[in-house]
Formats: sequence, C-alpha cells, structure tokens
Amino acid sequence: MSEITHIYSFITVGLLIGFITGSTIKKEGISFNGNLFWGVVAGIINGYIGLWFLPGDGVFFAFQGTWAFLFLVNAFHYHHIEDILLYPDSNASVVNDLTYEDRK
Repeated sequence: MSEITHIYSFITVGLLIGFITGSTIKKEGISFNGNLFWGVVAGIINGYIGLWFLPGDGVFFAFQGTWAFLFLVNAFHYHHIEDILLYPDSNASVVNDLTYEDRK
C-alpha cells in the first residue's frame, strides 16, 4: 500500500470509530466533535504503530487501538460540578478544584 492509502484508511477508521463512540456515549463523555478529532488522531498514531511493529497493513491495530484510546478518553474526562455532587438542580459553584460553595 502507498503512503496516501495508509493515511486515508487510518483516518477513515478513526472517523468511523469516533462517530460510533460519539453517537453512543452522547453527553456522558467528551463532545461528539472531540470524539471525531481524537478518533482521527488515534487512528493515525495506532495505524503507524501497527505498521512498524506488526505484520500487515496496520488497519486492524488502528481499529483496536482507537477503540481503547477513545474509551479511556471518555471514561476519564473531567466532570462538571453537577455530575460530581449528583444534584443536577443545585446552585453549587466551583471555588477551586477541591472545594465547592453552595449558593442559597
């Protein structure tokens, strides 16, 4: 495969997995556009890692690596204060990273 074909297939895999992940997770993880962007980045990086270290064209490694990367990004993103306090209608505001203030 040529260099252009590799990049195109890695971008396609990243966009597909980013679209599926963003559509499935919705508001629980990072944004839909973030899933698309990081899917493309992870697809390219994982694809080239697969090309360098494994036999084959790297697309399967890009597929698996992008799923794993997007799972980690969505699972460990920074939550809003409403998610942390479990009170979606509270008037809490973040004072700093460790405390909060209840406005009444």
